Amino acid sequence: MIPLSINTKKIIFILSVIFFVLFILNLATIIQFKLSGQSREEFSHFFFNMFNFEKEKTVPTYFSVVILFLASQTFLIIRLLIGNTAISSYIKHYWTQMSAIFILLSMDEVLMLHERLSNFTKTFIPVERTGFFKYSWVVPMIGILLIFGLYSIKFLMSIPPKLRNGYIIAGSMFVFGAVGLEMLSGKIDTLNMGRDSLLYLFVMTTEESLEMTGIILLLYFNLNYINELIAETMNSTKKLS
Repeated sequence: MIPLSINTKKIIFILSVIFFVLFILNLATIIQFKLSGQSREEFSHFFFNMFNFEKEKTVPTYFSVVILFLASQTFLIIRLLIGNTAISSYIKHYWTQMSAIFILLSMDEVLMLHERLSNFTKTFIPVERTGFFKYSWVVPMIGILLIFGLYSIKFLMSIPPKLRNGYIIAGSMFVFGAVGLEMLSGKIDTLNMGRDSLLYLFVMTTEESLEMTGIILLLYFNLNYINELIAETMNSTKKLS
């Protein structure tokens, strides 16, 4: 049998370099925007529209789509490698569910599906759409995350400690960026500083950076775990042969 393994360090290095380049280009777009002396409504430039972290359907957006899709596939590979081992159906289904969730997150980067939660909030949740809740989709999202967190406790307690700690760190980075800093940017947006301010642009840069680096970190732990499962499978095969 030919030994199989994934070069985790090389993959993570390449993704990290791409992120770093995009991060620098994003900073360049901010400098370009501020030097123009124009408002956001007046300013329009190809470079800004292609590399600014806040803009939609940019190069950073599609990078996020790719890494979220890769994360989805790593969860699916883990589920396939586990196969019919003697673990509970809850744990097996959880890997599959995580794969599906990250497919949805990947699609959301382009389709902005989470924005539709704002309509849900407007209809069913009486919250003032200002300040921290200006982007009101965060209100039902907080509820969804709390329920999902409780649902995930059993799973987290059943996986290896290193993987569990990695998931908690990566997940916290992603959620703090996607929800926590989104709320902060909403607060800034309602103040006199507005979306043209350096503070707002800094918060948005930090938000997107935490999301991307959180997923890259998640991929690191998933790829390492996949290598461990492959090694275990090969060792079991050798014992049987």
